[in-house]
Amino acid sequence: MIVSYNNKLKDATITATNENANNPIANLIHNFLELPFYSTGNSSVITIEFDEDVDIDHVAYGYHNLNAMSIAFYDVLDVLLDTQVITIEQNESIGYFTKIEGVRKVIVTISSLAVLLYIGCISMGEYLDLPDFLAGPQNTKIINDSSFQSSGGQSSGNRKQNFNRYPLQFANISNTERWAMQTYTTFVQTSIPHFIDLYPDAHDEQPVFYGTIESKNIPLGKRGTSNFTYNASITYRESR
Repeated sequence: MIVSYNNKLKDATITATNENANNPIANLIHNFLELPFYSTGNSSVITIEFDEDVDIDHVAYGYHNLNAMSIAFYDVLDVLLDTQVITIEQNESIGYFTKIEGVRKVIVTISSLAVLLYIGCISMGEYLDLPDFLAGPQNTKIINDSSFQSSGGQSSGNRKQNFNRYPLQFANISNTERWAMQTYTTFVQTSIPHFIDLYPDAHDEQPVFYGTIESKNIPLGKRGTSNFTYNASITYRESR
């Protein structure tokens, strides 16, 4: 299980070609996934500049109509470090690659088959590989419609978007894994949406989703008497 939670783009200077003034490039790092950056055409070149060296091993993206994305990474001297061609998926997704160290500038070239390109979010940085959770999550559907039923049995209301909820249980995690989980959950709390990849090798069955931690209480119970291991639980819900 992998999470992309510390988006380095939020500490960067970002510009774009073909920027639509009504849907600017700043929308790309807004917490609302469906508040997108729009191009005035079917392509854009996004330039990302960091004030210090960063390491990057993935790109996560969502809510888009892209058909192609390529990324070039440069160091502080503007020397090309690496290029990556990202396989585009229509659901929220993540492309992984060998960590590229000392990145100071990133150029993302994107295009769409539509007349106007849009994308809701891009996240880059170092992902966190959480320990395996117990069995498959017993995910539930959150139904958000507003409904009314009269005493005579007549029903009315408004349909709204449904979201998935994923309660996860972890057992026998190490002290190192426990501290990583604690750092992560303290950073995102319940207010920062991010990309969660429950099954990195099975995106066809379980796509990456954009969501938040729902739990206000993250239990980290000790097991053992000297060499401690821990049990933990986290519940996620989808966000838009």
